[in-house]
Amino acid sequence: MGLKNSDRAALRWLLSRTRGRRAALAAVVGGNAVFAAAGAVFALFCRGVIDCAVDGDQNGIFRYAMLLAGVVLLQLVLRLVCGWLSEKVRAGIEMEIRQELFGCLISAETGEVSRYHTAELLNRLFSDVRICADGIADIIPAAVNMATQLLCAGALMIILQPWFAAVFAAAGLLMFAALTLFRSRLKGLHKQVQEKEGKVRALIQETLSNPLVVRVFGAQRKMLGRNDVSQREHYRLRMKRRALGITAGAGFGLIFQAGYVLALVWGSYGIFSGTMSYGTLTAVLQLVNQIQSPFAGLSSLLPQYYSAAASAERLIELHDLPQEPPAVSPLRNEDFTGLEISGVKFSYGGGEVISRADMTVNRGDIAALTGISGGGKSTLFRLILGAYKPQAGSIAIRAGNETRSPGGDTRGLFAYVPQGNCLFSGTIRDNIAFARPADDELIMQSARAACAEDFISRLPDGLDTPIGENGAGLSEGQAQRIAVARALYSGACFLLLDEATSALDGETESRLLKNIAALDGKTVLIVTHRPAALEICSRKFTLKDGVLDERN
Repeated sequence: MGLKNSDRAALRWLLSRTRGRRAALAAVVGGNAVFAAAGAVFALFCRGVIDCAVDGDQNGIFRYAMLLAGVVLLQLVLRLVCGWLSEKVRAGIEMEIRQELFGCLISAETGEVSRYHTAELLNRLFSDVRICADGIADIIPAAVNMATQLLCAGALMIILQPWFAAVFAAAGLLMFAALTLFRSRLKGLHKQVQEKEGKVRALIQETLSNPLVVRVFGAQRKMLGRNDVSQREHYRLRMKRRALGITAGAGFGLIFQAGYVLALVWGSYGIFSGTMSYGTLTAVLQLVNQIQSPFAGLSSLLPQYYSAAASAERLIELHDLPQEPPAVSPLRNEDFTGLEISGVKFSYGGGEVISRADMTVNRGDIAALTGISGGGKSTLFRLILGAYKPQAGSIAIRAGNETRSPGGDTRGLFAYVPQGNCLFSGTIRDNIAFARPADDELIMQSARAACAEDFISRLPDGLDTPIGENGAGLSEGQAQRIAVARALYSGACFLLLDEATSALDGETESRLLKNIAALDGKTVLIVTHRPAALEICSRKFTLKDGVLDERN
């Protein structure tokens, strides 16, 4: 039965991931083929040693014993070498697929990536990538091993007992046809299992990211209950998928076990009637096992392939996300002269967030942006950065007589401090020097301007102080100042501060803004509502009811 288009696309994508590792994969495939052929030869040698024993041929026994030992040694060496090479291929492919997809995700359009929960993305980057890597490293060598084993054992069986060969060939074809009927069901169940696992991860990740909130509201039992329901559904789907595989495997195993019994009884009758030797019976039974083995393996290999194909489709979905156009001729800080927003409209899923936005910010301005929470201020920042595209109107970055739309060419002009600081695990030095090579003198200059130098100096490890996820280990105010220092250290000329000083007292916030205003060539757009900070700002904009304009 032919492959469906989706299966072909998944197979092509999987095979394309083997570039650079095809020599090692070919060695594994070749080793598996030799291993399988050696198994058939082993059966012939077993026949020889037993027949020599029956005939009283001592030299023949010794000769075949040495040959059997050679086959066993060869298979041992092949098993060791192929096992090591297979793991090398598997680990390398897993690493490269994950790295490639990670690159696609961090370069994809922000709006496209934000459709996925981060836990679901992690599930795809780890679980689905591992399933695909296992599929590439296991399925091709195993398929060659099975085919070689089947051909060699089948050829010998035709020579020794043609009738058995015909029976097992018919049973094998019937089993293959039956397994292909399960294709859609197995792929569908695998996707459901992976999607449900992503939801389980999402719930656990969100709960562990906010443990204090869960405890303050006494929601431990509620979250445990939700997790239990989610995990039980995941468990149910896993068992359903496994039951399908087990049922098919058990049914086919029963058929081939019956074939083995038939071969044993038929061979025993042949010995009784004098039409078969003891050695031939031994060889036939071993060949029956070797014919059974590929078909039994097929009952697990095809489900593994369908799982790998389903996971590959989930990864292709991420791989094909629209990418941001790369920077062609990035603007330099000294080129920037201003930002102009004219008649911009933007909505999320039909809900209008900004109905009309007009704003002009010139180089050197310290501009404030005010408005109610959830009114679209963060969305405006993302529009300025080019993460989103306006549905109407225009955003222009002025560079002398030239204007550019926000995107890769303009993003280097901006440093962004989002709500929640977005610090990474590492040291204070790592976080401040996030975008540039570390220079402790320049780092401390940025920290001084961000009013962070004093508390950094008081820390026992200074810049080497470790920070946990999302600034764990620092107060919210300290984390915000580190984030502002990071923005200053980046060297960008335009700072976008989205509630970046909300945890600071009014005096510290004013001092921080004065420090930034004193820096040469810095332009600032800050979300703030404090009178002291507003007094420092030379321009003031308000976003109210979806309308952005300047107020006096």
